[in-house]
Amino acid sequence: ARLTGNGFSVQLNSGEYGGWPLSEGSVTIPRFDSREDRLRVYAKGAGPVVDAMRNLVNSGIMGEDGNDFDPERFSGDASMTFELFMPLRNRVKSEDIDIKLTGTVTDGGLTDALPGLDLVGGQVDVLLSENRLVLTGFGDLGPAPVQFTWRDDLDDDGAPANLSASSFISPDFLNRFGIV
Repeated sequence: ARLTGNGFSVQLNSGEYGGWPLSEGSVTIPRFDSREDRLRVYAKGAGPVVDAMRNLVNSGIMGEDGNDFDPERFSGDASMTFELFMPLRNRVKSEDIDIKLTGTVTDGGLTDALPGLDLVGGQVDVLLSENRLVLTGFGDLGPAPVQFTWRDDLDDDGAPANLSASSFISPDFLNRFGIV
């Protein structure tokens, strides 16, 4: 911890958040007497993606979207960096808080991505910024390789997410759905 007369900062060398190991972090208050300066919280960690997803759901940041979200369907390893900025006031509105999360998921999986088909071997880039969560990557959906982008605005009162995906679909894949 460092007290700079009118400011304060704390450096974290290691720690844990919700079962997720943190490799570094910090909390910085530039000036105590300023309504213009913003508190900054920074953390970096790596671990099982299911733990990161549990923390995301339990944080409340997903609002209505978190009610139907099952973090237990996710697997793989993740590396994430988190930043939060907020004004130093007695009352802070949620729209005045800026959160940014960036990271990657390796060997990612999603159980029942489609009924009866799991996504496996996923490599995914994660970005949470301005209340929008974007997952971009690729993996195997059953026997079919797939590339995808999943977007969800977290402040949209539970409106459905937007998923775009492309894949080569073989006759065997279509047979699973009774199409061929």
